[in-house]
Amino acid sequence: VRTTEKLDQVESNSKVGPTGRRVYSMVADVEQMPFPASTFDAYTANMVLQFTPNYLNMLCEAYRILKSGGKAAFSVWGREENCSFVTFIPDILEKHGVRVDPDLDYNFDSLDVEQIIEDAKELGFKSVKSFNLPSHYSIMSGGEMWEYLMNSSTRRYLEKIEPSILLKIQEDVIKEFDQRYGEQSEDMISFEVTIVLCSK
Repeated sequence: VRTTEKLDQVESNSKVGPTGRRVYSMVADVEQMPFPASTFDAYTANMVLQFTPNYLNMLCEAYRILKSGGKAAFSVWGREENCSFVTFIPDILEKHGVRVDPDLDYNFDSLDVEQIIEDAKELGFKSVKSFNLPSHYSIMSGGEMWEYLMNSSTRRYLEKIEPSILLKIQEDVIKEFDQRYGEQSEDMISFEVTIVLCSK
């Protein structure tokens, strides 16, 4: 989304944070940031890079607005085999012939962390490193998983499904979750995050 605010109007959106420093908020386009070059000491983007139409533009902008010695941190989803939390439901929906909504479809093939690292270095970042951060969920049963889904943003997609098919999906979610990740299993449902750290 491109910003409709001028920088001199952002002051009205500022608040004093818990440290006593003023915090500003605005809507802006990550591919064309409305800030002068060398403005910030740090830049963070949580789960944004993989959804950006041209992530190279985002990397360029991060580099441009950082001061010399500034740090940028980008988080993206990790390796598909370690992201069962987001692959579990689409797998079951496809089994029942239900089209997976784009918002639920994590296209792991579209993301190449090694390429991101190479691109960041070519843009001028002095140091670029990455590491994987596993996250495990305390959901221990299929019933808990279904309850979580029906109280999350996924609910609006599930409610569009014909009731008789949705009932079968519910049965499969509970059964397959208990088999794969239930109390008798050593595996836990997980979501891996890859962090890319860059130094200017």
